[in-house]
Amino acid sequence: MAETSAPGKNERQEPNTNEGSVRETLESIIIAFVLAFMFRAFIVEAFVIPTGSMAPTLLGAHFRAECPMCGYQFTLNAADQSRTSADVDCTMCDYEISLGAKPTLQESGDRILVLKYVYEFAEPQRWQVVVFKNPKDPEQNYIKRLVGLPEEELWLVGGNVFTRPLNADGTATGNADAWRIQRKPYEVQQAVWVPVYHSRYYPLDDGDPSVSGPIETYSPRSRAWHVPWQPTERTEQAWSFEQRGPHWRHEGDEAGVLAFEFADKHLLNYYNYNALRNGPAPLSDDPIEDMRVGATFVPEDTGLTVTMRTGSQRRQFRGTLDAEGNAKLEMRPVVMDPQEDAGPWETVAQVEGRPLEAGQGTRVELWHADQRLSMWRDGDLLAEWTYEEEASALAERSFEIIQPAVDITVAGPAVTLHKVNLDRDLYHTSAEKMGALGTSDPITIAADNFYCLGDNSPASEDSRLWDAVDPWLLNMTDVPVGFVPREMMIGRAFYVYFPAMWRFREGGAAVIPNFADMRFIR
Repeated sequence: MAETSAPGKNERQEPNTNEGSVRETLESIIIAFVLAFMFRAFIVEAFVIPTGSMAPTLLGAHFRAECPMCGYQFTLNAADQSRTSADVDCTMCDYEISLGAKPTLQESGDRILVLKYVYEFAEPQRWQVVVFKNPKDPEQNYIKRLVGLPEEELWLVGGNVFTRPLNADGTATGNADAWRIQRKPYEVQQAVWVPVYHSRYYPLDDGDPSVSGPIETYSPRSRAWHVPWQPTERTEQAWSFEQRGPHWRHEGDEAGVLAFEFADKHLLNYYNYNALRNGPAPLSDDPIEDMRVGATFVPEDTGLTVTMRTGSQRRQFRGTLDAEGNAKLEMRPVVMDPQEDAGPWETVAQVEGRPLEAGQGTRVELWHADQRLSMWRDGDLLAEWTYEEEASALAERSFEIIQPAVDITVAGPAVTLHKVNLDRDLYHTSAEKMGALGTSDPITIAADNFYCLGDNSPASEDSRLWDAVDPWLLNMTDVPVGFVPREMMIGRAFYVYFPAMWRFREGGAAVIPNFADMRFIR
């Protein structure tokens, strides 16, 4: 029988560390929770965007749709789910997409991170995306873009934002010459372009209602369509179009011109995102004047000259990248009579550069937005020019909406054009909201108040439309209707950390967030 004996005095006993380890683990967990709660309470907090007022920049609850003809994927406002059985038109190829009895599944809004109390240490800046308490209902958190700052007058004219400073006593100056357009920073402008037509979305049926073949499982389109980018009659023999890619190719001794043929919804303040909310999206009387035209050029040899043209209701703009790679911006007035000579082009900016390389794709873009013209090469700014038009003159003008001349001219060696795109800028108002705060007449923004708008201007409950202030808030401070007081500002939205969920297959379960949409908020 084995014997056991008690340890002697000189035998070493192992300490019992179990109790200490458990205590240290619990302390670490508690400290981690405390730090997390402090971080959330005082530094960064996560929010979910509920509505589509900031679309397409940031998405609230929405539906995803994909055109079976051209493959274009886009989102639709889910604010009114009663029309989810309706057809919607593809923005790119105009094919009628039937959502059926149920839509392509509703998505929750983007999850964003907000820097809280950042405005305790730094002043809010115009064009930042901010989160604040709704002045009409302080229990709601709103997210909008900050447009108007304290102690200034603001006026929304022609879709753009104009401001002028107040007098020292806080009253309006009345000086018509003091109005200045507020231009978005380039990184913000890049984030808010709205696609008009991108050439890579070309339909399987060629836009022909009688075509079936590879698409017999889909209903024929009800109306014909053709790609808006078309060669001019004088140069069409030198152009060829390849559906695979798709891409345009120019071969000829003379310069070739590829022009954009506008439809009504291309010219006006049209938001396909709101098609479900409004039914067939109404076309406003707001003409779109701020656009971006771009293409990727692959020349067979050096010596290619590229010229891009766009315009407003009053001016034509042209950007040229010549055979040596020098960039030049030009301007001339618009003439109403097509038989009238518009006169010579005026050079407003030019810089030296390097020629386009043979066999290599180079992205060239011409931007016109917020009374600023700029030319870009592979994402780098080449040249820019700004000008000023009087806000009062723009507000008083009455005219028929003219179709701006938008085209691309190439001269030199044979060249292939990929991703020939046209986009437009945000338009800060709409016909149905004329008369709302800041749209028909200037408004005065008092000290410690801010004016905020949604990027989805035709369907945003924002400073233009608020008609009351919560009584609880009025007991705290004197808040004019339509403004956000400083006390209601929560912080700045800076990152989409959890975009809407992505599905592996049509109708499948939402399994992972669309990590490709994770991004900093501009």
